[in-house]
Amino acid sequence: KKLYDLHIAKVIDELIIENTNIGKLNAILKGLRSVTEPFVTIADADILFLNNWDVEVFKIFKTFKKAAVVSPIPLFRNQLSYTANIWLDYLFSSKLKFRSVKNPVALEQFAKSIGWSSLENRFKDVIVTLKEDNVTTVISATHCVATYKTSYLRDLPKMSSKYKLGGDSERKYLDEPPYKKDGYRLSTYDNYAYHLGNTIEDWQRKAYTSLTSVTVKQDLPEIVINEPKTNVVRAFLKKIFLKLLTYRPVYNFLLLRKGLTKAQLKQFWY
Repeated sequence: KKLYDLHIAKVIDELIIENTNIGKLNAILKGLRSVTEPFVTIADADILFLNNWDVEVFKIFKTFKKAAVVSPIPLFRNQLSYTANIWLDYLFSSKLKFRSVKNPVALEQFAKSIGWSSLENRFKDVIVTLKEDNVTTVISATHCVATYKTSYLRDLPKMSSKYKLGGDSERKYLDEPPYKKDGYRLSTYDNYAYHLGNTIEDWQRKAYTSLTSVTVKQDLPEIVINEPKTNVVRAFLKKIFLKLLTYRPVYNFLLLRKGLTKAQLKQFWY
């Protein structure tokens, strides 16, 4: 009812209502296939956006020309999730390395929102980041909220997903298309949104009440969007790189080269 009222009040431009459960991904596809804007944000219903989340997200799009997906929620231990292209580009660069987690409290709150009882310190001490022009970003992105360059989503599979939830739906429709076109999957270094989960907690109420109203429209930076293309050679190199990392000594060597200490490496693996 509230969404319908907002639509009538023209706060929401388009509202799609289904009488049957067609599944999360298929609901997203209904809107995604008709998007004409250069960017689209896909978010679960239980996301609390913090002030300036969009400013920080678009700062990353502005800085990293190949950024295709940017989330306002950084994740731990996600450094190889559709990111082999980033590793290849910065394999010998100090711009890609482990840095201290910017907001370990928010990282633990995300873990609790997905059912974890707590988050061990070894998961929230350091995180793989990339830095350009004083802008730091975290490698990879979560599915619960992310902004996409729509140019990277033009070649989506034509068939609908057979899964209502889970399966290969997010991988097939949201992860692989940008990755095949060599797009970067990134997140903000600090946390600019919360995944609330199924239980309302006091910290969530405090986060909500601390938000300030935005009364003045803030223009986002102008971003030049180049037409992304699939590169067969890059695809081959990414497969070789990931194959090499299946060998633990090779992966460990890379982690150490990117700033992990020997003590941290011992606790790195689950």
